[in-house]
Amino acid sequence: MTNDIESYISHRIGKTIKTGNVIDITEALKQQQQEIEALKQQQQQEIEELKAMLGELKAGWPQKTSNSKAS
Repeated sequence: MTNDIESYISHRIGKTIKTGNVIDITEALKQQQQEIEALKQQQQQEIEELKAMLGELKAGWPQKTSNSKAS
C-alpha cells in the first residue's frame, strides 16, 4: 500500500527526485520554479518580438493610408 501511495504521489508531482523511499519535495519545487522561470523568459522574448513587429507595422501605416487616399 505504501508503494502505491508513493507511486501515485511521484506520478502526480511529475519529475521528482527520489532518495530511497522518500520524495524530495523541495527538489521537485526547485525544478518547477526553474521551468516557470524558463517559460517566463521565453514569453518575454516573444513579447519583445511581437512589439518589434508591431513597431514595424505602425511605421508603415501612415504611408499606406496616404496612398489609399490618393487613389
